[in-house]
Amino acid sequence: MMKLKKFYKPFLVSMLAAVVLLFGQAMCDLKLPDTMSDIINVGIQQNGIEHASPDVISEQGMTLMTLFMSEDEKTSVLAAYDFIEKGSDETIAKHYANAADMNVYQINEQGKDERNALDAVFGNSSWTFINVMKQVSAESAQSGVANAGTDFSVADLDFNQVYAMKPDQLQLGFLKVLYGSNMKLMSGEYGIKHLSYPPYEVLETKWISYEDVLKLKEVEEVVEIYYNSFQFSNSVMYLEKMFETPFEFYEKLGTFYKANSMNGEKHSRIARYVLLRKFAELLIKEENRPIDINKFDELLTLDVYLRENIKTRPSFAKYINNFKKEKQSIYRNEKIYEVIPAYRDYDSKQIAKMTHIEVFERIYEAQSNPKYILFDYKDRNALNSEANTIDVTNLVERFGENND
Repeated sequence: MMKLKKFYKPFLVSMLAAVVLLFGQAMCDLKLPDTMSDIINVGIQQNGIEHASPDVISEQGMTLMTLFMSEDEKTSVLAAYDFIEKGSDETIAKHYANAADMNVYQINEQGKDERNALDAVFGNSSWTFINVMKQVSAESAQSGVANAGTDFSVADLDFNQVYAMKPDQLQLGFLKVLYGSNMKLMSGEYGIKHLSYPPYEVLETKWISYEDVLKLKEVEEVVEIYYNSFQFSNSVMYLEKMFETPFEFYEKLGTFYKANSMNGEKHSRIARYVLLRKFAELLIKEENRPIDINKFDELLTLDVYLRENIKTRPSFAKYINNFKKEKQSIYRNEKIYEVIPAYRDYDSKQIAKMTHIEVFERIYEAQSNPKYILFDYKDRNALNSEANTIDVTNLVERFGENND
């Protein structure tokens, strides 16, 4: 062995590296089944949702889930979550789009330690809730309660109840009739007419007419565009308050959107903002809705810049050149680096190009001066991709009423 030493000594490092790599390969081979299991179970079957118990849940959502828990389960769940009043935690509002406007529960350290038990409780309550809703739906259909007629009474009710929970995504699904299924066999009894080609969507039943289905399709389209996209959160929230129910708002918006897309026209993102403003103008003119159009313009502008630092200002955005010097003074202020420390390697001109400052005078309550809001596009919400917004009004150097 000693005689061989002089031969393998130059390759000692390589030999040790080979041993380490072989050990790493063996560990990876052992880990591979667990990884594949996670890909199948969590990634595919659970759509990437690792836990049945949420990190953050709205107060209404918690109330709903605890309805399907025993008293002991309810007690343990409430002990595992901290109640947070709306607006009291900026971190929650930053990472969860709708949390700023509602009371929420956030999982605490005790809950994280008891995660498996919480998953079982929430999984059982969710499954019970689904089964209850299926039973209610079946009983409604059999008794004829599902006859929505032209006023969408049942669809309206169901939509508004779900919408009140403020889900991140709201999907309106239409029943499909697959060949060989029990629904296909019973289609004559239920008066079901459906597409003869995939996806075999129902077009009419004895409880809902073809015209009503088309109406619901209009609602589905505008919900997908104006709610699920996260691009109109503030402006849509303002407009829906002008209606008795969210369903009434989306029904009317759907009719308007279809009337402005008669030739299958696909609207750009900015065009959809413009259409929403035209819809607001229509509500003012024809229905005398109490809409502050100047405030609504600011909300539209806020929604636009939350998503993108566009260089061409949209037509509804107000003229802000009168605030040009004030905006420049913010970028020149050395304290800007305390507000956005990630930009310490950039000068004021570079920061001005990478961020955006908008001046708002109406959308913030009880303000005597304009609010200067900086949009930080390097710091985005992971869920909805909205830029982080920072009030930089205190960094403004005042130049008087007129800067011309």
